[in-house]
Formats: sequence, C-alpha cells, structure tokens
Amino acid sequence: MMSSRISFSLMRPARKKKLPVILSRGEVITIMEHVKFFRYRVCLETIYSQELRLQEGIRVQICDIDSAVQCANNPYFVIALFQ
Repeated sequence: MMSSRISFSLMRPARKKKLPVILSRGEVITIMEHVKFFRYRVCLETIYSQELRLQEGIRVQICDIDSAVQCANNPYFVIALFQ
C-alpha cells in the first residue's frame, strides 16, 4: 500500500485594518478625573500629552524628558487638562 499525503492549502482571509479610536477632549478629561491615585494620573497624562505608545510610556525615565527642548519644539507640550 502506497502512502500518499494530501495537503490542503488553506488561506486565511485578510485581517481588517481598524482605525484607532480617537477620544474627544471631554472624554480624556473625564477619564483623567476618575483616576484616583495621583501617581497614575501623572503617568497617564505624560503618556497622553507626549503621544507615547504604552510600552514607551512604561519605559520612560525622567532623564528621557528634556522639557526645555520639548517646549521650544512643541507649543502643546504643556497641556493643562484640569483648569
């Protein structure tokens, strides 16, 4: 008896590319107001205001932030969410 292998070439459908959800300014303020611990709020505001990805925000250190250069290059560096 001859052994023969049957192979199937299955193709998966292409994944649909989704656009990221953009929050309104009001939604961001609401989220930040519900963060109870100051430490977490500072982390989230830094990640949001610097447009960092989550992993970049987790690994950021104080020496990575040069506020003098950032303020000169980006007028929106300092964002006052709570006025």
